Amino acid sequence: PPRTLSRPPTMTLAVLVLGLASALCVESAHGWSLGGNRRVDPTRSTQSLIEHLRRGPSRVNDDVSIVPLTKYECGFQWSGKTSANVGGGRQGQGDEDREIAFVDRAEFVSPRCGRDTHVGKAVEAYFGANEDARKEYSAVLPRMYIAIFLSLTRRSIVSGGSFDPYLRTLPSRSDLQHLPIFWNARELDELQDSAVKEAVRRRRNDWEDEFNTVRKAIAEDVNCHDDFVDCETWFWARSIITSRAFKDGHETCLVPYVDMMNHINSDRDDTIECEWNINPSGFHLVIPEKSLEIGTTKSVELSYGYHSNSNFLLNYGFSVTDADQAVDDQALLSMILQGDTDAAKEALWEGDGLGDCHKIRRNVTINIGNPGPMQSLLSLCRVASSQ
Repeated sequence: PPRTLSRPPTMTLAVLVLGLASALCVESAHGWSLGGNRRVDPTRSTQSLIEHLRRGPSRVNDDVSIVPLTKYECGFQWSGKTSANVGGGRQGQGDEDREIAFVDRAEFVSPRCGRDTHVGKAVEAYFGANEDARKEYSAVLPRMYIAIFLSLTRRSIVSGGSFDPYLRTLPSRSDLQHLPIFWNARELDELQDSAVKEAVRRRRNDWEDEFNTVRKAIAEDVNCHDDFVDCETWFWARSIITSRAFKDGHETCLVPYVDMMNHINSDRDDTIECEWNINPSGFHLVIPEKSLEIGTTKSVELSYGYHSNSNFLLNYGFSVTDADQAVDDQALLSMILQGDTDAAKEALWEGDGLGDCHKIRRNVTINIGNPGPMQSLLSLCRVASSQ
């Protein structure tokens, strides 16, 4: 994630300070650990992953170097010494000449990885026998299977096998404290009535329901030992997926090496936004032709997509200052009437059927676009609603 944070329109100054402090301490989602909280040099673990990828059909450009950013994080730079290529072709001959990396499909951590485990098989049998449950979880089931694999390998219940070099680069739970899902009650209270606070509550409930469903599936399978992980590890695995996964058609997957890249900050001139696509052979990451300049050194990054700052904070733990990247934000206003309100206004408020307007708060969602008059109005409304 970019080093520069801005105040999302739905956040208070206290949240800004909290988020900034968290981001400066962690710097990004890419801390590294191996087994619990024991740290591994990020440069060394990343280099080991690259060497592993190069031993197979995957490719990583020699002109891309690992750059330490913090004690627990590294990034990537393209030196521009030659045309960006892996195979030695000349500049301008097509995507191979602009290739930063190609990750073979066999390296993808896909739902199949979790489905093939003993826990995955128990879950599959459970949903096979419970059609209503399958329908309820159908949208998130692929991500649940990946979370099963990550959880089991994290606790060494099953072997990571050929995925071990990649798994060693994943951040530990303690490295993910910038994500609101791991904030404590006091920190979440700083969000006041932000849409992020409600989203965190829903996400926690959803992930806990998923975890309990997996536990239930294990309990009902006579062939499956009750050796699954705790809820904290499940939350860690689900956070890895929400902050790093790609869409492969209609399916979710984790892609080694590529998922370590930071979100592009288009306000800076020393970065290159890579282009990428997934096809039947694997993941292709290339430099745009306009960026092929010999003799330049730039950070290699990619776009996480266009989101509201609320979504950036919820899923990645940062916000952006670039107005071209952020779409509409939302805020949740929680309002209640004072005791001296006239009867006509009370009748209007209670017409919603929610009950006593002096005791039950009404939550109103407000959408805002680029900073301007609406942002100022929203700030005033939020101050008024907190009185």
